[in-house]
Formats: sequence, structure tokens, C-alpha cells
Amino acid sequence: GRQRGSSDAGLVVLGRNARAAKYPFAVGDAGTLGGVRWEIVGRLLHEEGFGELTREYLLWSPRAGYRWLEEYEGHYVLLQQVQAGPPLAFLRSAFPKSRIDVLGTSFVCFEKGESSLVHVDGALPYRAAVGERSRFVDFVAPPRIYSVSMSDKEVERYLGEHVDGAGLFAAFGKKEQFVPAQGVGPATPPAADASWRRAAKVAA
Repeated sequence: GRQRGSSDAGLVVLGRNARAAKYPFAVGDAGTLGGVRWEIVGRLLHEEGFGELTREYLLWSPRAGYRWLEEYEGHYVLLQQVQAGPPLAFLRSAFPKSRIDVLGTSFVCFEKGESSLVHVDGALPYRAAVGERSRFVDFVAPPRIYSVSMSDKEVERYLGEHVDGAGLFAAFGKKEQFVPAQGVGPATPPAADASWRRAAKVAA
């Protein structure tokens, strides 16, 4: 999870960036997920330690509002903002394997760290600036994920679920551009994990 925002305020059109960035999806792309038609209205690129990159897309639907589609190394999760979760003090002190219960699901701490916003375009429901830093902590219960972003100004909590990459690209009309992810993502369900391992063994 990285610093996001999804209030119902009007969208803010964003300006230019000093740095170019590559995304597999463009602002204006549209597709249907879970029976809902979504349009990409904004994009963000976050950099963590050692140059690791996370891409985020703000999805908008007149029927369902906002969602975030997050991608890390080809693995995708669809996130919705929630209010539920443990107190901030616990989140700040969480360590790998820490357990929490959110809305009846038990999650395990998978990762925590810091990230910096390095590119943003399109339109967002808040004003974002390149260089903004935030702390994050992710808890997983595959195929679900509970992600928290923390800055000096606010704390944002999200519940999400793994999205199949091939299905996602097909839904957005980019089937031919899909490239299978390497490895296993934090919210990859066990069945998909096993399938990937079998495929890797055959290819070896």
C-alpha cells in the first residue's frame, strides 16, 4: 500500500512530471471488473528501496465510485478504502508475522516500509506532488490484502483482493499486451501459486 486518497471531492487535473514513466494502462482506458464498468482517471508511480516500483491506477465508476488498482512486478490487487482496522500505534509497531483481524478475516503482516511518489498524471480527488513520502504496512490473507498508508497528515486503510492479470488485460482490451508476472505476489491465492510453481518446474 502507498499513499493514496479517494474522497468524493472533485477531481484535480494534474500537471507535468520531470520524469517519464511507463505504464501498461493509460488514462482513459476502460474495462469491466466484477460486473462494474471502470475507467482509469489517474495514475501514480511509487518508488521504494532498491528502485522497486509500484504502479497505481485510480478507477472511477458512476455506479460504484472510486477504487485503486495496484500493480507490483506484474501482480495486481483491487483496493477499496475502509475505516476498519487496528489502532495506529499497533500499525506503526507491526512486524512480519504480526496478526490482525479485520472485518472477520485474519491477516498476517507481510511487508512494511517507505515509498516516494515519483510520477503522477491524469486526475485525482486530491492534490498529489512528486516527492511526497509515506510509510506503508501490508497484511495478507491470500487472495485478500489489507493495506495501510501513513503520512504526517493522515492514515488511509484499504481492503483489496488479488486480480488475475490475464483477465484484467483482457477486460481492458489489452489481451495481446499481457506479460505473465514473475514469481508470486503477496495476495496471490494458493491455487494460482501452485499453478505457477508447476509451470516453472516444467519450463526448467
